Amino acid sequence: MKKKLLIILCCMTAMGLLVFSYVNEDEAYVNKNWELTSDQMKNITIKGISQDVDIYLQKGETNQLLLEGLMPVSFAEKLADFHPGNEEMVLDFATSMGISVAKISGDKLKMIVRTTDETNVEKLLVQINKGNVYIEQDKVFANSYELKTNQGVVSQPDQKSVTQGSIKVELGFGDITVNVFEEE
Repeated sequence: MKKKLLIILCCMTAMGLLVFSYVNEDEAYVNKNWELTSDQMKNITIKGISQDVDIYLQKGETNQLLLEGLMPVSFAEKLADFHPGNEEMVLDFATSMGISVAKISGDKLKMIVRTTDETNVEKLLVQINKGNVYIEQDKVFANSYELKTNQGVVSQPDQKSVTQGSIKVELGFGDITVNVFEEE
């Protein structure tokens, strides 16, 4: 009986160490830029990560998505596999079975969504396990907001009566902040 108990204890310890090493992996610096068409800007999605994300929605001279900062190595390696679809750009860090593994990162990831026309971005979707989401957008973007967190604080500007796009954020744990700024 003692031998079986010792074997079970050793197996559980080994599994615990394996899980701990998997969710606490090394980080890599990423600086990735995708040039997108107006159609590819329609739906921008980032999901399956567990770290703070600062998202900047800006009007500019080109349509592009930029991602910069430190993230788990296995997620950084996935960036090469992400390519825009016909009417979307999806950054999905979940496993092939659709499971989102909480790989912990204490660093912020910065995402810039820059578009030539504020009506190009019809939907921005953020689905994160754990981490704070900060979104800053130019005043020219008239978005509706659907912001949900299981545990945290949500801060957003007033909804406009006429909207042209939507921002949807779903968090397991963390705060959501949306700010609107005026161009100078």
